[in-house]
Amino acid sequence: MVQHESIPVKNEFFKNFNPENLAKLDSIVNRFDRRESLTDLQRAELNTEFCDCVSILNEVYFAYVYPDLSLKEVMRKYPDDLEEFQEFLNILSCLITNQDIPVDWPNSIDFEKADPTTIGCIEYHHKEKIERSKSTLCNLVLKLKEDFGWKKEPLNHIEMIILQKLKSLKDEKMTVSQILFYLDNEHKTSIDEKTARTYLKKLVPYGIQHKAKSGYYYMHTA
Repeated sequence: MVQHESIPVKNEFFKNFNPENLAKLDSIVNRFDRRESLTDLQRAELNTEFCDCVSILNEVYFAYVYPDLSLKEVMRKYPDDLEEFQEFLNILSCLITNQDIPVDWPNSIDFEKADPTTIGCIEYHHKEKIERSKSTLCNLVLKLKEDFGWKKEPLNHIEMIILQKLKSLKDEKMTVSQILFYLDNEHKTSIDEKTARTYLKKLVPYGIQHKAKSGYYYMHTA
């Protein structure tokens, strides 16, 4: 992980954040941006991944907003901020699954008797909240990519071979040993395990993920 000057290193979250988590968030944002083209099943899968990352998003957001505080301290000192961010996350989940987002009408206003100006103002703030929810998610991941030196470096020939092989898999994963065997058997190319792991780390921004005890696989990031 590349440390950046703007990262508040005293915040424990940033010491433990890893490229795999960033790859997951980047994949979520990219699919969120093109959610209108996704099938219902793909939307459901995206929402499941999004919900699985809610704890990470909470940590990321408040580590930036309150770098000197843990999430538990934020919950205690700034519950309104936490509640607002949870509302943003709920809105994003509704957008992913194509659900209606109910307007938060103040209890003091009778909708049936409210004048058009008041209704228009409330609806305007409702739309603005939706837009802020979307921009918060996108800007958050952009900030992380900037601070963690996230970039796609040019690949050498062997890295390209590994990437294309992993992209060709459907629901399968490959261990390092299997990758080494594939390179040797199919491409007459021999590298050691340490070099392979270095190459695989370089492939993370390209969508390569790792699951413990299972192996490496490709996750769409665009």
